Amino acid sequence: MIKITACRTTTLALLIGLTGCGSVTTVGSSDHSVTANLERKNTYCKSISRMYSGVAFNFCSLHAPSKGANLNWFAGYYLVDGIASAVVDTVLLSYTGYLQVKEGSVILD
Repeated sequence: MIKITACRTTTLALLIGLTGCGSVTTVGSSDHSVTANLERKNTYCKSISRMYSGVAFNFCSLHAPSKGANLNWFAGYYLVDGIASAVVDTVLLSYTGYLQVKEGSVILD
């Protein structure tokens, strides 16, 4: 019984973690949504490549003015999320590569 509960808890934690994953945010959303999300953060990035877009999204989220929050916590979160995004981006590479050739990078206005 304890093993089943631990397995379910781990699965639930992974699913919740993936909803905040940069890859899910960029691949699962429209260009306008991604652009609006990063504009709210006042990022200095001008574009995001569709290939490894989750990693780029996390980098652009960090490459923004600090709002006085604890930077170490944010950096730690984006480091863990960046690793998860790199794995997901690698799995989706054939799809995102096709989109990169077809539509180009996501331009942040």
